[in-house]
Amino acid sequence: MCQFATNPLRLAVALLWAAWLGAPSGVARAASDDGEPKVRREQVFEFAQKPTVTRSGDRVEIRFEAKGLCDATLAIEDETARIVRHLASGVLGPNAPEPFRKNSKKQTIVWDGKDDRGKHVDEKDKLSVRVSLGLRPRFEKTLLWEPRKRQSRISPIIRATKEGVCVLNEGPLADLLQLFDHQGNYLRTLHPFPADKVNKVKGLAWHT
Repeated sequence: MCQFATNPLRLAVALLWAAWLGAPSGVARAASDDGEPKVRREQVFEFAQKPTVTRSGDRVEIRFEAKGLCDATLAIEDETARIVRHLASGVLGPNAPEPFRKNSKKQTIVWDGKDDRGKHVDEKDKLSVRVSLGLRPRFEKTLLWEPRKRQSRISPIIRATKEGVCVLNEGPLADLLQLFDHQGNYLRTLHPFPADKVNKVKGLAWHT
């Protein structure tokens, strides 16, 4: 990440390199149902003009120019790198989503000083503007999962052991065996087995 000092906002520019398997040189594609590419992007993740930030009251204007029609993402972050406002994200070019300008590598994005909830943000001097070129997927968390959630209406089978408390939930699709400590904190799932450790499980009958 490169830091560009601005007043009163600091501009943080991150170049995130993305690799798409099977994409031809210089172009990445997202296939549609009929196999034809629906979105094309150039594999060039560099700035022709580095981002600049200007501020007038609550209005903050962010300008940059990319060398290629690639993915671009703009966000406002606080001191802990938590995103306060998602400004724009998408592939530059003819199908660029708003507020990007279509068919243009040169972009101007305006932030109105509000967060994602529509509330004005105080202490803007402590915020950063992040401009990223390219996308790289990264696992953050599993949504809507809670280890203590019941799988069905059937009462679970519970057994205390030296290692902790084993809880067996019989679900409509699969049975779930979990281990908690003696204070009720989730430790790990015993069954289903981890996909990368199935070969190490003893006593399994394999049918090929």
